[in-house]
Amino acid sequence: MGLPISTVNLVLKTASASKTGFGVPLFQTPHMGTIGRVATYQTTTESDAVFSSDHPASLAAKGYKSSTPSVSKFKIGKVEASLVLTPEPILNGKVYSFVVGNATETGTCTYTATTGDTEEDVVDNLLADIATFTTIASEVTATKVGVGALATLELVATGSFIINKVSGLVEQYTATESYEDSLSAIRAEDDDFWFFNSSARVVSDQTALASAIQATSKSYFTASSDAASIAAGYTVASTDLGAVLKTNNYSRVTALWGAIVNTYPECTYVGVNAPFSPDERSVVWDGRELIEVPVATNTIGNELTSTQRGYLDSRNMSYVATTSVGPRILGGKMAGGKWIDDIRTQDTIIARVSEALDTLILNQAGGKLVGGAAGIALADAAIVKALTPFIASEALESFKTDMSEATIDTGTRTLSNAKFEVVLAGAILRVIVNGTAVNQEV
Repeated sequence: MGLPISTVNLVLKTASASKTGFGVPLFQTPHMGTIGRVATYQTTTESDAVFSSDHPASLAAKGYKSSTPSVSKFKIGKVEASLVLTPEPILNGKVYSFVVGNATETGTCTYTATTGDTEEDVVDNLLADIATFTTIASEVTATKVGVGALATLELVATGSFIINKVSGLVEQYTATESYEDSLSAIRAEDDDFWFFNSSARVVSDQTALASAIQATSKSYFTASSDAASIAAGYTVASTDLGAVLKTNNYSRVTALWGAIVNTYPECTYVGVNAPFSPDERSVVWDGRELIEVPVATNTIGNELTSTQRGYLDSRNMSYVATTSVGPRILGGKMAGGKWIDDIRTQDTIIARVSEALDTLILNQAGGKLVGGAAGIALADAAIVKALTPFIASEALESFKTDMSEATIDTGTRTLSNAKFEVVLAGAILRVIVNGTAVNQEV
């Protein structure tokens, strides 16, 4: 074979619209662990390297990854906040430490307690360590508050300051912005998620987030332990979270009820079904098993009565109850009364059809999507191709496209009045059987 004179490299250039992240959850919480608003993780090992084990972000991550299969990735969104660190009880040899950093460097602050130390000694030594990292210290105001056993360390970021891997100290974050403003900033940086969760547990914050999410094509899963929700049936005058969400007819918000909500059970709820895209496998949100989420109990510690469950049903709230096959979550509705799976299916259909048409148009390198009947037929085929998987996944019973009124505006080169109609497959969640028993005849 002779010496090659020419070298030819072939690269396949095919435009393809990115698939919207309908299986991606984001958890919003006050923290100082990252510089950016949003951090993406694939495993809890990755997130545990940033957040302490009892931080809300770690608890949410554990919920997201609790099921098999689990989500391929999850995101943590930041609410700007100040931080107070309180040393855990002083023990000889106990290590108190954290990692600080900024956009260019990191450093470890650590102190090992000795006999006779107080909380103030721990705080003083950690403050001294922070000061040794000059550029990092310039981006935070670090202050000792209190003396002796009451001493704490307060941190307020003034620049790109981060703190993570906290050990031996209790973290208490105080938001310095509203949860709603945080959501806007999160979306401005990274809007590729569908499931939204938050550590917000004050009704006013939760309803503000619900209102913000309602205006989007996302969904908000939250939780409440308000005893008023199981004390009486829903009325428009009720002020508990579930009632307020229903009164506002939110179709993109769902609320779980349980006596324990500080472990963020709604993230476990999301983690159960988020891995299943409606165009690949249609799933319902009622009857799922939530790993390590306890059965809902009333104020005296007993399982909810049928009356109390009815009160939650009247609010379209979900809750974990004991069934013949073990604890399962019952409900599966958005606050406004629509089924969660129907909303997700509809959103996914819109996205997939849009992606298919975008891909059709953008793949015409060296050519064009022709006008006239031929172009309309290609658009029709793209829509059919996008909808067909929803039949196999059992999300749809049927669909049909209609191009009979499709028109092309030659001035704007826009195809209009292309139509399609889908029939959702629905599901059976409850069964009522009537039986008859007769005596044996002699």
